[in-house]
Amino acid sequence: MTVDPSTAGPPDPVAARALLGRGLALGRPAVGEPALDLVWGEGPVLLEGTDNLAQDLAVALLTPLGSDPFNTGFGFDGLRVLSLALGPLLREQLLRVAVIRTLLADNRVADVVDVTLGPLDAARRQEVRATVRTAAGELPMTLGEVDQG
Repeated sequence: MTVDPSTAGPPDPVAARALLGRGLALGRPAVGEPALDLVWGEGPVLLEGTDNLAQDLAVALLTPLGSDPFNTGFGFDGLRVLSLALGPLLREQLLRVAVIRTLLADNRVADVVDVTLGPLDAARRQEVRATVRTAAGELPMTLGEVDQG
């Protein structure tokens, strides 16, 4: 859930904060746990701008499509793709399409420039990296992992 350094330089922080919003920081409670919990310092930690957008997109990718009773269109449809009997190349392309759909569902994302799924590791997980175009600029980010195990 991090914004990667860009070769073009970061977007204007004031514009990014205004256009991409702010929210409470979330973190993993323990290593290997899929759940997210609030991060506390001397109170709740706030994220703004590009960091907030990266976290919101990562949460959307961690939420199964239709599992939010108040917004059934929110979430990631990758579990359906993983349940199909497909070859590895077709599965990877359909996962990329599911990631792109999830990213484009956020109204702060104008366009998805690139989505890269890393190689499968020993635990059958792939890192998801994406570059999205927003009103605040083009943002490369690491969004998390897809678990195929």
